[in-house]
Amino acid sequence: MTRQIPFEVHTSNDTPPGELNGTLQGSSAEWKSVLSCFVEFSAIDFYSALDDIIKHPEYNSSIILRADILGSTTSFPTDETSPLSIDGFVPIRQVTRRIMPRRPDRDGSLEQDCVFFKSSEPTADIEECIVVLVPRLRPGATLPFYHPDVSAIAFRHQTTADHGRHVLTVFVIPPFPSTRTSERLTRTSRLHRICTSLAESIWRIGYGKMTGYQKKVEHDVILDKSEYQDFYLFMRERHKSIVQDWKLDTDPLKHVFEDIGIATFIILLWKHSYPSVEASSGASPSDSWTLWGRPPGGFVDLGEENSCGNGLLTHILVTMGYTDGIGIDLRARKTWDDFPTATRSHLHVIAIDPTSISSSDTLPSYLRRGGFLIGNHCDELTPWLPILATLSDSSFLSIPCCPWALDSRFSKPKGFHKRVKTPSEEALERKLEARGTGGAKSLYGTYLAWHFREGINCGFDVETEALRIPSSRAWAIIGRKHLEETTQANLKYEAYALNEIARVRDRGIFKTRIPEGKAGGGHR
Repeated sequence: MTRQIPFEVHTSNDTPPGELNGTLQGSSAEWKSVLSCFVEFSAIDFYSALDDIIKHPEYNSSIILRADILGSTTSFPTDETSPLSIDGFVPIRQVTRRIMPRRPDRDGSLEQDCVFFKSSEPTADIEECIVVLVPRLRPGATLPFYHPDVSAIAFRHQTTADHGRHVLTVFVIPPFPSTRTSERLTRTSRLHRICTSLAESIWRIGYGKMTGYQKKVEHDVILDKSEYQDFYLFMRERHKSIVQDWKLDTDPLKHVFEDIGIATFIILLWKHSYPSVEASSGASPSDSWTLWGRPPGGFVDLGEENSCGNGLLTHILVTMGYTDGIGIDLRARKTWDDFPTATRSHLHVIAIDPTSISSSDTLPSYLRRGGFLIGNHCDELTPWLPILATLSDSSFLSIPCCPWALDSRFSKPKGFHKRVKTPSEEALERKLEARGTGGAKSLYGTYLAWHFREGINCGFDVETEALRIPSSRAWAIIGRKHLEETTQANLKYEAYALNEIARVRDRGIFKTRIPEGKAGGGHR
């Protein structure tokens, strides 16, 4: 997949490899070839690759967020009224999309028609197909920065009579004067670089189609991608000032936007997991999230046992109006003093001792029925999340980092990978294997699978999601649904959780961390 693509560049003074002629918006179209290269995949894989690129323009540009598909048709006028035509070809499909920028404050969205053509007179020796992208612009409007300065761009796949080789050629209709065409199509021009990047993407995806490449990780399994991205843009704009106010030695661009991404996911997860809230008399119509569902027992952010802890996730949730919750850590962090009073009142220094729980009636005060437990890289507390959630009739979200068992560092259990797996466990294993670097049998992969299994043992229909956050530890293990909804089942899973606590207590090696600093007032 990293093979070099042999491009051959053509300017207006060269003889292009097969000219294009036709019309655009009723006028003769002056197509200019930019570059061409040999490819190994067929026309079918070419069509499939362009279909992927049309659906995912973000593959080719970091400043594009996504494309919303507005419509698709296979019906075209039979007369000469079509706004786009290419001599010798007939349209077979048209997709209309809206390209959404990653920074709406800098670039606007753009609607674009994507038309698939096939040869009107195919022969046994030569097979040709073309896909044309045409932006829709209102009179007087200009193209956004992420779109090349052209009226249209076309990609042609041609199977030549010469040994049946496949050639990919990129054409454009330049809006600039013909006297400047040579200048704008040189190798160093921005237009040439964009066309080169697009051709590389087509080659890479088309080659993957031909060889049966499978995507390594499927994102957006639980939440809709568009909904997440739109709300994330809102959250990022609302909380981006935190970066300028950051006083820790850690990288604010990573930690701030990572926690914004996690908070975005959690808020939307609650929206789709709990009933909506009744509107208050002073609620603003623009603050729609204030009416979204939320856990009836509030949330508990169990903090981070390592140096990355900062209370930021709790701050973001509280700021967004989710005030029925707390953040717990072993010590007060430097960032806490910089948070407003409304946030600081929700941050507590507590050392958690799960072994003190002897029944579901002896839960510590911070565990409330119907709550939502959050473990964001909480290390030693990570394996306890399903147990605490079961005993408090709560849900949980865990983002594991360093592997820990209930009372010691995690090591691969003997025979673990030979166990009888549920379909959901097999699905997780396939996801981990697809990522490579050891996959499901690496220490981290094994820990995820073990943590997942513990959630099942505690009665949860466990879900997984690869979060869209800037972290190599982005897997989320989620328990929000139960395998069984009966009193007998609840008693069975509660007994399992209490038995795990008793086993840890009997081994006698679990040690509760002591709260640090002046705020440390005991453990629970």
